[in-house]
Amino acid sequence: LLTEMSWNGSCRLVQYLEHLTDEEMKKFKLFLSDSLPRGRMENAGRTDMATLMVDHHGQQEAWDMAVSIWEKMGLTELWKRARTEDSLICKYSQKLRATENLLCSLTHLPHHLTIRSAPGVKKVRKFQLLRDRNSRPGEHANLHHRFTRLLLLQDHRHKEQKEHELLASGWQHAEIMKQRGQFLMVTALFDPDEKTGVHPRTVVLQGAAGIGKTTLARKVMLDWAEGNLFQDRFHYVFYISCREMNQLVKREISLADLIANDWPGLEVPITEIMSRPEQLLFIVDGLDELKFPCDEHRYDLCRDWRRQWPVHILLSSLLRKVMLPEASLLITARFTALGKFSSLLETPRHVEILGFSEEERKEYFCRFFRDEDLAQRAFSLIEDNEILFTMCFVPLVSWIVCTCLKQQMERGQDLSQVSQTATALYICYLSNLFTPGERICSNQTLRGLCQLAAEGIWGRKILFDEEDLRRHGLQVTDVSAFLDMYIFQKDSGCENYYSFIHLSFQEFFAAVFYALWGEKVGSVLEECQETDSSFVTLTVHFLFGFLRAETARKLEEIFSCQMSQEIKLELLQWVHSEIERCQKSSLPGQVLELMAFLYEAQDEEFLTMAMHHFQEITLNIRTKIQFLILAFCLNKKKSFHFFFLTYSTGKEVS
Repeated sequence: LLTEMSWNGSCRLVQYLEHLTDEEMKKFKLFLSDSLPRGRMENAGRTDMATLMVDHHGQQEAWDMAVSIWEKMGLTELWKRARTEDSLICKYSQKLRATENLLCSLTHLPHHLTIRSAPGVKKVRKFQLLRDRNSRPGEHANLHHRFTRLLLLQDHRHKEQKEHELLASGWQHAEIMKQRGQFLMVTALFDPDEKTGVHPRTVVLQGAAGIGKTTLARKVMLDWAEGNLFQDRFHYVFYISCREMNQLVKREISLADLIANDWPGLEVPITEIMSRPEQLLFIVDGLDELKFPCDEHRYDLCRDWRRQWPVHILLSSLLRKVMLPEASLLITARFTALGKFSSLLETPRHVEILGFSEEERKEYFCRFFRDEDLAQRAFSLIEDNEILFTMCFVPLVSWIVCTCLKQQMERGQDLSQVSQTATALYICYLSNLFTPGERICSNQTLRGLCQLAAEGIWGRKILFDEEDLRRHGLQVTDVSAFLDMYIFQKDSGCENYYSFIHLSFQEFFAAVFYALWGEKVGSVLEECQETDSSFVTLTVHFLFGFLRAETARKLEEIFSCQMSQEIKLELLQWVHSEIERCQKSSLPGQVLELMAFLYEAQDEEFLTMAMHHFQEITLNIRTKIQFLILAFCLNKKKSFHFFFLTYSTGKEVS
């Protein structure tokens, strides 16, 4: 308990604030009115207040401020309890530091005494409290407490089966759920192949954006460091962030240097570590985020882990088993990266992260709300919304849904008005962040943010430095507002670098840029027709979502800008050309994706004009959500020359 309290200031502060009555909470906010944005505090609940304080003042200062205020408010009992715990934590921390120093000094002892203990303490702290993208932003939650088990499927489906992350992935989720015999436990990731009996040396964790790849990789690291995973197989495990590797692209570095940077002691037993490479595991997180291709000629690669090399040579040598071929790799990557990197990997085992099952979605709601009644109320509401409930298999969507519902609950709003589409869901999230009548930042600043997002999508870039910000008229001071609103974040591993809290938010703001300022829409639509179009698919999806009148109204209200009148015509013309292309080439997968776009629009006039161009349709429907989307679209189409529909088993149903 003391470990968690001393390292997790946000959670500790929340626990104390929950003891305040509503009236006491109002007084507490008054004491902070000069040090925090009043607009952000006004409707903030206890969790949001704790997050706001920590973000502005840091964990320790935020806690000290709170304790001082409780004393001034006359909350003597609460103040005494806090001071007593502070004293205990201080004593515990001193003992912990002494223990760490002792462990670090034991590196000269025999192998079996040092291998697990020396790096263990540091890695437990680092990965236990490292911020999880899918937890509430600004909160350094204990990963054990926030982690919900994810479904793993040992499979490598063809690329055409993997359409965009938040769209067609959900269509197949229900179907795959029936195949529980193929599911894989984390403990079995490196088990021998059932047919050949060979242990895999490379395992690729692949999945959609927001599905939990990085969270799972960190959980593997944490469980190993605590002695609960892969103890007999791996004596050393090292975590490599591809984001951080991008920042070293102009430097030369050795593998020994990388290991030393993550080592808790002053002296690294590097010779001992490298003496048994078959007992090493390197977790390479975010392969798709690399800015360099790792496609060098094999004779340019390196074997010597002592020698310094350009980062792209070093990483490529490790991935392609030229350096330390006996070592094991656990790689995380989005589907879109597999085509570029799969040929470089040596006989990899592909494991797909499927996200949450229905039971695990409910568990996530319970973990988020921490109140059984509130969680059940929220979950029941979402469970009745077939499409939104299906989308919640992606942890990111579950987080957004829970966040929106929590905000609506705190404001006493009607929960039945929960969003019906992905676009409306993101708009709902933003609407709750912007206080009506209060401009947190200028329109020019908002435009700069959207333009930054669009440039990043076009250039496949997700990490931005201060020069990128300045190029779009953004100063670091402007960014602080976006940090407060949890749509932008300072990268935890790279100083002075920023990113959107998730790639889908970047895709959303890119779509806003095209919709409100009408630039390059045609180019984006053309790109969506290409084979490797996944990096713009969700942006196009959001563009269709903006056609809905209510969504467009809220969008214009948030950004104080009128949506381009040409967007609707451009999208309609593109739909007509896509329908013609699909029918000529017989592309049922593209037809389903096109209908998902039309469903997102929720615009009857637009849908009627679009469906008029369908003369014949041949589809293979696999899940209920596809039926719902299809039924919505067919409601505006009176007749076909030819219509053939099959279920996933091949049985004709209509």
